[in-house]
Amino acid sequence: MNHEAQSRFSVRAVAIVLASFAFATVFCVNLFPHYRNPNELSRFDLVVSIVDRGSLSIGPELAKFGYHEDRSVFRGEFFSNKAPGLSFAAVPAYALIRLFTGPASETTLVPILFVIRLLTVSSVGVFALLVFSRRLRRSRMDPRWIPSVVFALAFGTPWLVYSRSFFSHAWTAALLYLAFECLHRPEEKPWHPALAGFLAGWAVLSEYPAAIVAMLLLFDATW
Repeated sequence: MNHEAQSRFSVRAVAIVLASFAFATVFCVNLFPHYRNPNELSRFDLVVSIVDRGSLSIGPELAKFGYHEDRSVFRGEFFSNKAPGLSFAAVPAYALIRLFTGPASETTLVPILFVIRLLTVSSVGVFALLVFSRRLRRSRMDPRWIPSVVFALAFGTPWLVYSRSFFSHAWTAALLYLAFECLHRPEEKPWHPALAGFLAGWAVLSEYPAAIVAMLLLFDATW
């Protein structure tokens, strides 16, 4: 097999891996009765409170969807104890869904949360994998190995698990990686550093310890 044929095979194989990953984020969920994870529910409560009531407190949402331990109390009001970045990103998605479903309720919580997760965490997770595969193609790696590397990242790490959850783990990692890519594009555009800063900043807003990586990206950009 010549190099051109190897490249075509690699592209097709990577496309199959990415399609399989995207399929898994959509269909390989809720195989058992839905467990309301406090990590997800706390973020979802904040999304609903912002859109439905224009408030950051989640007291009414706790009463509606169930109390959980991922909450904080300040001056007699309940708040999510999670970094708000992912919830802020999900606000437009919920506002759009709400036009068709109405305000989230006990019966619509699961499908609304599912769609919100697809439009935020899962979409960014798939896109980051796509960008990573393109980076591998630009490298000097043997094209025959590229599908295996992408497959190992997609299915051999927790990436798929967290891309199927309304957690900030895969979301934050994807934002940081995409920020790195903005600083190392083959053809740099004037807006790439600004976009990198925006993505890294949103990653910090989603997980505060990401500030360490954001600082490294800042040093990278200035260097």
